[in-house]
Amino acid sequence: MWARATIQEPNLSSPEATIRSFVASLNKPDLNLAAKHVLQIKPSAVLKEWEDFLRDAKLVIEVLGITTAESPDGTIATCRLRVEPGTGQAKTETSAVALRRVGESWLIVQPDAVDLESKESFLKLMAAMLSAPKSELVVAQRHQFRSLCMRRLKEVVVATYMFMLNNDDVFKLNGKNLAKKLKPYLKDAKLLACPSHTGKEPSFAFNEALAGKSAVQIDEPEKTVMLYEGSGGKIDFDRHGGIANVGFCDTSVRAIRKGEEKTLRWKP
Repeated sequence: MWARATIQEPNLSSPEATIRSFVASLNKPDLNLAAKHVLQIKPSAVLKEWEDFLRDAKLVIEVLGITTAESPDGTIATCRLRVEPGTGQAKTETSAVALRRVGESWLIVQPDAVDLESKESFLKLMAAMLSAPKSELVVAQRHQFRSLCMRRLKEVVVATYMFMLNNDDVFKLNGKNLAKKLKPYLKDAKLLACPSHTGKEPSFAFNEALAGKSAVQIDEPEKTVMLYEGSGGKIDFDRHGGIANVGFCDTSVRAIRKGEEKTLRWKP
């Protein structure tokens, strides 16, 4: 883990300086400072909520390189970034943003429209968030909860698989006794709960078609459902805005969209 940069005032002297200063303010995180890097954005009390979100996510961004090219309205900066969330699963991406010179300062131009459900460039997402913090905070929280749910489901899937291996390679459990059977295999009972699920029933359901079946009876484990968000054989797509997490018999976990459940295999 690299050290976080500490800044008090933005450095807007060049496109490269603005990008590096903007990233440093996100790492801090100080989003009212970050807002000073974006054209026509003013500091806001709402941004403090976003700071709490970024702090909880333990997000760290490193600038690996910046190239610039002139545009009719200013400059396009193409940045290579290393983005590491608290999970430690870092990724490298290329992020392009527009900048405009205002007096002696270079400022990031707000994107016209950004879909946070798509794979937009990271810096564009951050600039869009600063321009509409209330609406984007809801979407970001949904992403955070869905990711946490997926990590928890993964641990439950692995625990279920280990239970099966320790019981003659047979799924000697069902939906009713799942939590009890897996208790020795899970470090925390909260792993059985999706943070977006408010109902009293368990967050994750076991595929009852596997009860009493052995591993050798499953022809396509990578396609066969082991655990899913929902109950009674019905996947719940309401928790994450039309997306649900599903665990498979090869211990993989995937997020699927509504309609894709028709392609899943339930019977071994």
